Amino acid sequence: MPVYSGTYIPNFESFYSTAEREEIDDIALRVIYDLTVRIDTLVRHDRIVAETGSRYTSFYSLYLRELSKNHTDRNRRTSYEWMDSCSVQYSAALYVDLRRRILEECVLLPNIDNLFHTYDEPLPAIEWELDDAVCGILGYRCMKARCSFRGREWSVWYAPDLPVIAGFWKFHGLPGMVLAAKDASGEYSFRAIGIEKPAEPMLRYKVPSRKMSRERVQKAARTVYNNPIDSFFAETGQNYFVTLQDGQPRLITHDQCSPIPYNPLELE
Repeated sequence: MPVYSGTYIPNFESFYSTAEREEIDDIALRVIYDLTVRIDTLVRHDRIVAETGSRYTSFYSLYLRELSKNHTDRNRRTSYEWMDSCSVQYSAALYVDLRRRILEECVLLPNIDNLFHTYDEPLPAIEWELDDAVCGILGYRCMKARCSFRGREWSVWYAPDLPVIAGFWKFHGLPGMVLAAKDASGEYSFRAIGIEKPAEPMLRYKVPSRKMSRERVQKAARTVYNNPIDSFFAETGQNYFVTLQDGQPRLITHDQCSPIPYNPLELE
């Protein structure tokens, strides 16, 4: 009996297809990163966007958003050369309310169509260790800092000439925008490849979701990645079919599906 790996699990194209757009701020700074993720022997890439405003920040996968736009608008078939080497590695959207110091993350789990898990939490405390090391990224002089955050040891490079205190993921408190970040294991690495100051609104995509604690979202994610077929059946009550190269649908059973590699940004 053939065993199928998690690579056949459907992509995340519908992430924004049911979303209601809301303008929440004006973008003061947008940074685009290349994200490199190493899971087992695999190396994958994503394009990540961090946006900052006076009241909010947002953090999301540009690849996921472009896929979703094509999925929602059947007449739109926009493609970029960089998309050929990317896949969704950050299947979420993160918003930080700077005034209330609250963050909200909306997470889409694979194999469960249009099912979102949302949680909010106070902006987490981070203790930074500043370093005298200096480097240049996209013409900006950057300083080094380190922190330990939820199971990973991070080294980051921030630009004092981009004086924002938040914007990159859940990190905050440095006197400048983070332009590069890498964890000690080498499993996650972000590096800025573009910086913009667009005259555009910051958009928040409101999607139907289950609201729960961060811990429960993490538990749900581990369950889905470890046992994707059973999770799909539990949520939908339907059997899972895939279309193989001969064009015919095949019923996939529990013993034919291996776990999806799972190595989240937050280990704790």
